[in-house]
Amino acid sequence: MGKALLIFLLGSMAIFGVYNLFTNDNINNSLKNSVSYYGDTQARNIGNSMMQMIFSRLADSTSWRVSSPQTRNFFNGSAQYTVVDTIFAGDTLVKANVYANFQGTYKTIVAYFHVPIQSIPSFMNYALLTGSNLSMSGNISIVPAPGYSGNADVQVDGNMSVSGNASSINGFLTYSGTASGKLSNIVTPVINPDGDPAYSQVPQVPIPTFNPDDFTSIATIVYPGNTTFNGPVTLGTKTHPAIIIVNGSLNLSSATFTGYGAILVTGNVSLSGGNRLTTNDPQGSALGLYIAGNLSMSGSSEIDANIIALGTISMSGTPTIIGNLITPSPVSLSGTANIEYKPPVSAITLPFWNNIAARPADIRYYLE
Repeated sequence: MGKALLIFLLGSMAIFGVYNLFTNDNINNSLKNSVSYYGDTQARNIGNSMMQMIFSRLADSTSWRVSSPQTRNFFNGSAQYTVVDTIFAGDTLVKANVYANFQGTYKTIVAYFHVPIQSIPSFMNYALLTGSNLSMSGNISIVPAPGYSGNADVQVDGNMSVSGNASSINGFLTYSGTASGKLSNIVTPVINPDGDPAYSQVPQVPIPTFNPDDFTSIATIVYPGNTTFNGPVTLGTKTHPAIIIVNGSLNLSSATFTGYGAILVTGNVSLSGGNRLTTNDPQGSALGLYIAGNLSMSGSSEIDANIIALGTISMSGTPTIIGNLITPSPVSLSGTANIEYKPPVSAITLPFWNNIAARPADIRYYLE
């Protein structure tokens, strides 16, 4: 019995040792799996969080791209990312790559965003839009600006009258009232692939109103009274354009604007000299001039801006607008006034007429 008991004890100890080793191995494997699962989860959370940040940034500016890899650190880890344009299944999309790292555990997340193209409000598609009557006499020129390949269209919500045949409209002319004069001699669209009539009667185009004071909360600069701009004027960037409010009248005298932005004036605007915009953006003009009062241009004054003026319009001599003119008031052009149409950059109009913008959509995530 002594020998049998010894064998039994030794066998029990061996079984216990094997069981203990097996249990410890299970515990170690479970611990490793838990650590791996935690690392996986954290890396995925970092990647998804970075992707949501990209989504929000694209919602703020659909033109934002990151072609060279950038890195952001958070949650005790990091995320390297790029945001580029791509073609997927024949569709133009924005591709976001995120390479997440949590303490040596890596996850790659790829997302494809369908980003709507931001465009300008429809009422800004005209070189000249008046909510009343338009009369032209002398040598008036309404043409596309150099570098712009489209038409310089004119919409008149009232009656249209032309004296003589020295003027030119290189775009479509539409009007809601009556038209008189030798329109066939002066209206010549630059682009007309369908052979549409160069001039025709159409319904009115609504012109929005605005109050500069409504945008004080987003203004970058507010001038409390009458102001004069001359010499260099620095605006903002395309993603963060300057919003300048003048609580009074504004005199523009040979100012030179650089960057992107809009000027909102509660009073009147008078121009003298050449007011230039040095920003060369292929999308269009980077300066908006929104006037609650009257606009006065005389002599050889020039302005490179898209203009909305709610008050009266006075243009005499040889004034030039490089951009467009929108007003609910009647417009009388005489002498050698010129309008060279260039549409606005959409980033300038979005803070004021944001019905065109939309968040990126059709998000497709791929874990790799």
